[in-house]
Parts: sequence; C-alpha cells; structure tokens
Amino acid sequence: MLRAESALHAVLDSARSAQHAALDLLASLVNKSLVVAKCPAAGEARYRLLEPLREYARSELARAGEERCLCERHLQYFLTLAETIDGALYAGPRAEWLARLEQEQENLRAALGWSLQQGGAEHGLRLAVVLGRFWQHRGHYTEGRRWLTAMLARQAEPSLLRAHALLRPAILARLQRDFAESRRLSEAMLALAALHGDQEVAALALENTGWTCADAGDAAGARAAFERSLACFETHLLIVGWLYAWARRWKRVPACRVRRDML
Repeated sequence: MLRAESALHAVLDSARSAQHAALDLLASLVNKSLVVAKCPAAGEARYRLLEPLREYARSELARAGEERCLCERHLQYFLTLAETIDGALYAGPRAEWLARLEQEQENLRAALGWSLQQGGAEHGLRLAVVLGRFWQHRGHYTEGRRWLTAMLARQAEPSLLRAHALLRPAILARLQRDFAESRRLSEAMLALAALHGDQEVAALALENTGWTCADAGDAAGARAAFERSLACFETHLLIVGWLYAWARRWKRVPACRVRRDML
C-alpha cells in the first residue's frame, strides 16, 4: 500500500509528465475497482493493488526489464523515510512517528525482502538497522531479529555499519531474555569496535552487556560492563570535543598562514 503523490514522485520516473500519467492511471484503476483507495479525513490517500493485479503487474515489470529499477527506488524511498523518522524519534512526538512506520509495514517488509533477494545490499542492512528502534518500541522483537539476522548473514564484511547493526538484534535478544545470544552479539560488536578503534561502538556494546548482565541477575558483571562503557563514552566525547575545538580553531587561521605552514 502506498501513500499517493509523495511515494509516486520518488519511485516513478522523475519527469513530471510521467508522474501525471501515473496519477491519471491510478485514478482510472480506482474507478474500475482494480485498486482500493483509502482516503482518511486527514493526511494523504493510500492505495492498495488487488493481489491478482499485483502479481500481473510484477510479472509485466520483470518482462519489460523494469522491475529492478523500480524496486531499488522503492527501497531507497522507504530507507530515506525510515532514517528521517528514526532521527525524529529523539525530537518529536514518538507515538506519531511510530504510528507512521506501523502504517508502512507492508512497504517496509517488501523493501527488506527485495534487498535480501538481491543479496542483502547495504541499503537493506541500513533499513533494518534504523527499523531496530521501531521493532523495539512496538514489541516486534521476533520479526526484528529475523530481518536483522538475515541481513547480517548476507553482509559479512567487518565494517562499522555491521558493528552498529549488531546492536539492534543484541537489544532485541535481551528483551526476549535470550541472554546468551545478546552477549554473543555484543562481544562480536566489541571486536569490530576494537578493529576500527571506535570508542562509541565499544561503549554501546558494553552498555548492552551491562543491561544483559543486570537482567540476568549478575550484578557484578553489570557493574563491570557499565564502568567500562562509561570509560569508553568519556574517551569518545574527549575525542569529539578535541576535533570540534580543532575545527573551530582551524577556521580562524588566516589563509596566508595556512599556506606558509603547509610549505
């Protein structure tokens, strides 16, 4: 199910003529009862293809060689949407943003499924990562772990993206009281943090280890992990603060002095 113009403009050809033609076709399909329209009192209309028509359209796109292009645009649109909402969860009304993602679950699952079919591309892993907080707050622990585990299995490169991605299933496993798996994922995350020298990732991994120990009744282990996490956070903040101060100082240096220092 898609929202009307915003999604169509992003997924279809950027040419205005193509967008207008698509909207005219959509209206025609609604009039013929081939597409179901849902028009709320407030907000954009939403449209849903009947399943036989969906399957036919998909086969025609594949036959015309256009399926991959449109599915990739669909994935990119919902990745951008999810990243925007994930950032807004810290600043705006959380319930409203979570409800928007709940409304888009069919599209999000389709985008994740398409990414897995293509080998679990980076965009698919990024989408699963930003949806981690949504799955956590909505209680979709099992579904979240399933998608994240599948994406991580396809993206074995020891990158920082993978390190950040490991945190989401580690938290979901802890919430399901799967403490052994949560610790295992946190340890894998900590190893990647050491590989990349990233104190923030290390701090987050140790923080989850601390909560896992606490939930499992291991007070001593929790305290040790939290103390190590705090030390990593402090180191990370010192580095960020130093870089910020250096950048501000660099901006105040006259261009002529910079050129002399570089010679």
